[in-house]
Amino acid sequence: MYLNKVSTDEINYAHIISNLRSPHKIILNTEHYFLFYVPETDYYYAECDEKSGKEDEVCNKLKELGFNYLSTTNEKISKTMTSKYSEPYIQYVYYGDLIKESESKVVLLKDEDLEFVKETYGKPEYCEEIQKKKKIWAYYENNVLIGYVMEHLDGTTGGLYTKPEYRKKGYGYLLLKEGFSKVKKFIRHTQVAFDNIPSIKLHEKMKCVKADITIYWNWNK
Repeated sequence: MYLNKVSTDEINYAHIISNLRSPHKIILNTEHYFLFYVPETDYYYAECDEKSGKEDEVCNKLKELGFNYLSTTNEKISKTMTSKYSEPYIQYVYYGDLIKESESKVVLLKDEDLEFVKETYGKPEYCEEIQKKKKIWAYYENNVLIGYVMEHLDGTTGGLYTKPEYRKKGYGYLLLKEGFSKVKKFIRHTQVAFDNIPSIKLHEKMKCVKADITIYWNWNK
């Protein structure tokens, strides 16, 4: 089955392997394609061997089900499924050193700073959900917020933000490494938009391993 084949590739399909560790429902799993759903996040994950030319079968099932969030590395599936938002991302996997809990310099984001995260990251309802799950980590100096990083619902580390006046001082590196260190359940991976050059350079500096594939996200919310 195609899902079993994909699940052996930790670099290109870290996002698949990670989410198979969460409660999920396998909807399709054939020799050439698969589709599964994670109820906790309302995310669908679809893949199809491009050589098989069977993307339409996957798309027909997705249209039947309807979806709010869809992740795929198959460009044809992404383009076929009309959605309000669609963007390609680079995937990185981190195998570097981790920061011990006793040496950590980040703390959970203070509730009074959530509004700042909503303003800078966007998606207010999503930020509230992440905050409730205690997955937003922040770095403070003298009780002043310097920046933050989060563990997304799908297990990726991201949402990295450093206030402009504190950039190019090593805080972004610290926050991203702290973010990777906080992940317990998933493979330590992240997804970066192709036009986010500063983040790409930071991941390269941290010697993250770049996947050979592109992740396409389609959102209808």
